Amino acid sequence: MLCHYTVPPCYSDDTDMKYCREDCAAIFKECRTPLNQVIGAVTLHVAAEKIDFIHTSLPNCSGHHKEEHFEEKPGKICIKTGFFSK
Repeated sequence: MLCHYTVPPCYSDDTDMKYCREDCAAIFKECRTPLNQVIGAVTLHVAAEKIDFIHTSLPNCSGHHKEEHFEEKPGKICIKTGFFSK
């Protein structure tokens, strides 16, 4: 998810595809502990190696549209991970 967020797939008009809000929120809810561990490890590594990583952040799920937003937008979709299907 973080790779797609940092370097997202895009449409032919060069606009970014975003994660569906539901999937984005589910990832942060269901994977909170592992994500926090990864964030902590990356923070330490970035500081130790003096890497300029300030331009990258985690997705803000509230800024993503729900899947139904795209129902009347031909050729536009949001990314569904499929990890947390009902």
